[in-house]
Amino acid sequence: MTEKKMLFGRKKIRYPKKEINIENIKEILDYIIPIYEDNRDEMRYLLNYYRGDQPINHRHKEVRPEINNKIVTNHAYEIISFKVGYTFGEPIQYIKKSKDGPTGEIKEDGSISALNELMAYDGKSVKDRRLAEWMYICGTGYRMIFPTNPGELNPFETEIVNPLECFVCYDTGFGEKPWLCGKKTEFNGLTTWTIYTDHKCFTVENSSINLDKGISERISNVKEKNHIMGFLPIIEYPLNPSRLGAFEIVIDLLDALNNSVSNRMDGVEQFIQSFMKFVNVDIDETDFKAMKELGAIKIFSRDGAQADVGIITSSLDQSQTQVLVDDIYQTILQICGVPDRQASAGGNTGQALIIGQGWANAESRAKADEESFKEAEMQFLKVVSNILSMTSSVDDSLKHINLREMEIKFNRNRTDNILTKTQALMNQLQSGVHPRVALQTSGLYSDPEEVYVTSKEYMDKRWLDNASSNTLEDKSEGSFVNTHE
Repeated sequence: MTEKKMLFGRKKIRYPKKEINIENIKEILDYIIPIYEDNRDEMRYLLNYYRGDQPINHRHKEVRPEINNKIVTNHAYEIISFKVGYTFGEPIQYIKKSKDGPTGEIKEDGSISALNELMAYDGKSVKDRRLAEWMYICGTGYRMIFPTNPGELNPFETEIVNPLECFVCYDTGFGEKPWLCGKKTEFNGLTTWTIYTDHKCFTVENSSINLDKGISERISNVKEKNHIMGFLPIIEYPLNPSRLGAFEIVIDLLDALNNSVSNRMDGVEQFIQSFMKFVNVDIDETDFKAMKELGAIKIFSRDGAQADVGIITSSLDQSQTQVLVDDIYQTILQICGVPDRQASAGGNTGQALIIGQGWANAESRAKADEESFKEAEMQFLKVVSNILSMTSSVDDSLKHINLREMEIKFNRNRTDNILTKTQALMNQLQSGVHPRVALQTSGLYSDPEEVYVTSKEYMDKRWLDNASSNTLEDKSEGSFVNTHE
């Protein structure tokens, strides 16, 4: 990291959709690559910052430069670790949400369960966490998918791509749909771009040495071939429309925190290594060295004036500095939507933590991140569905998955405990709330519809019994209102 950067999110790459061929691909890349390179430089800065290479490591002091502590309090790492663990700590599931039939029951054909098994075999839960880490650091992440060879156990394979090595280009027309993507490979002074459209693949080779020239002037070889996938193999997962990283907006505060902590340590060392002063003292270099070794020395006044030996001190008010450090840290947490996990809302229960300092904000931010992820995930599922429909070895049910019937379910480990959720479920059932509604709102199960289908007969009976009992109690008390009719 050379110098501090001003960061305001990554640029969305846009270019009018057109038919690409060998002749015009150079023109297109001449426009796209500079935007990609700008984004890449910013993402590299954020990645290095996350790893601990921060501006404090390169600071210089004019006064007493020999005392120059460079302490990185890497809260960027803390922010990313919390968000990844909180939102993506548990595997994402696909569940069926629609209600089929005249009675509204769920008719599961096993396709969703089979799809979850394929994702588990591909290691999707681990890859989702890796993808989320890139999203929170760089503001965006990329997933790459390809069909496998016939005979493989899984009909598709996915890879989480380093966002510094790829891009997705969007149309400038209505909806700004993705229509072009590319992956960059550098080896031995040669840069190779693999560019994809829905039905074509281009391999573009150019020298990475003469960077002062435009991409079209550096291209040495272009190859074109068709593919039958019918989709873009790279899907972008932007964290937000501006593609801002999770700690990007508070980098100035993180730098200020590093400076404050480093200055505190400088103050301690400068106090310990304070300069000595000698006023009207007859002392030479030999006597001074002896004094340092013995800790004391006999001195003589000069010219009959009063001698004075002391230490020149410039102490830093550590208590006020700590107040500043704490204030900066709390501001960082509030802006980033990270709770102060040392704070308490009056108890150790999960509900107390939820309503405590910062936890409600963290939950709100996590839900927003979920929605951004789901939008890109649906694009990924469309590609998966396309691959499955072309694969002869999979079950027919997998070839005809209705994505409109699917729900992407985040199973985040919320801080409210199982006792609280169970009590909420029981209270709703006893109050006459329909079991399906009670299961959905209690938050006790990751797939409430499946639980309802499995326990439907029992829960419906209990619900009807409770409803009947409540009606009788109302009548016995002279009430003329039956709330369950």
